[in-house]
Amino acid sequence: MSPNYYDIGPGWPAFVATFALALAVILLSRSLNKHLRKVRFEAANRAQASASAARPASGVNAEDRDGGGDVVARETDDGE
Repeated sequence: MSPNYYDIGPGWPAFVATFALALAVILLSRSLNKHLRKVRFEAANRAQASASAARPASGVNAEDRDGGGDVVARETDDGE
């Protein structure tokens, strides 16, 4: 074997290319995680908004949404 056999290798261009690819993967994965967190947060907000719109406001009976109370409770003579 010649002494120049060990001098041949991928060199600096291969190192720079590998380093650039690794850096790109790291940056893209961070960006992906950021976007996924944003999507999950918005989905949770939409679900919470739809759930709060589906249920009545606090203090309002589900049968009586105008907030006037139960008609039966206003009766004074219920026969007991």
